[in-house]
Parts: sequence; structure tokens; C-alpha cells
Amino acid sequence: MDKLEALHGRIDAATKAGDSIALRAAVDELRPVLDETYDVARSDMALYLADESDLKAAEIQRILPLGIPSPLDMVFGLVGSLLALVGGLIGTLIGLLPIPLPVPVPIPGVPAPEPGGPAPGLPLPEVPGVPGVPGVPAPAPGAPAPAPVPGLPLP
Repeated sequence: MDKLEALHGRIDAATKAGDSIALRAAVDELRPVLDETYDVARSDMALYLADESDLKAAEIQRILPLGIPSPLDMVFGLVGSLLALVGGLIGTLIGLLPIPLPVPVPIPGVPAPEPGGPAPGLPLPEVPGVPGVPGVPAPAPGAPAPAPVPGLPLP
């Protein structure tokens, strides 16, 4: 999906810059990436968007021969459609990600967080008067409750 997002950005930038050679190069790179999405597209919408994106990319390739600068006016509508389709495909593929997301792979040399504890390197929160937080005394019996903080909901 990172490749799709990067190519979407390159196509958009090439179009805004009026660079037909960069546009053609990005579209040439896009088509094999679209082919890869068929392996992960698990919905009819993702398959449809991949198909439509590939058709628009093929049409742009036919209009912009490699290495020959030509007016981008001929392909502005197609590029806009292609960007919308690829953007929709990215959104659809993100929607297909498993929830919750998989646990990240540990990085060598970085200690893993303890279960139920804070992430390594992050200090414990200092919450005055909260029982169970290390280094913070519990309130005295019969002590008045602290005043609510404006704008925060009450538990």
C-alpha cells in the first residue's frame, strides 16, 4: 500500500508540475503495483477500483508515449480520474486491514514493554493522590474530594 500512496503522490506532483515525462514514468510504475493489489484486494470494491485504475493508467500510457513531451491537457481528465480511483483503492485496502492491527515486530536492541506497564523509556504518570501509582500516597481517610477540573468529564 505504501507503493500505491507514493505513486499517487508522484502522479499528482507530475501533473501539477506539467511534467509529462515524470507522469508517464510514474504511471508505468503504477501498473505492476496495481497487479499486486489483486492478491490483497478482498472486496468487490477493491477489485473494481484496481481494474478501473489499471484501465485509466493504460489509457494514459497510450496517450503519452515514453520520452516524448506532449501537452498534458490531453490527459488532465484521465489523471484526475486515475488519482481518484487510486485514492479510493488505498482507502478500501486500508479498510480491509485486520482490526486490531497486528502487534509490531520487536526491534533488536530495544527492550519490549512489560505487560500492563508503560512503554520503555516513558515515565510513569505522576497523579497525586491516586492509590496504586508508585510514589504517590493515597489520600487520607475522610479527606475532601478534589474539585473537578473544568472541561473534563466526571468518572
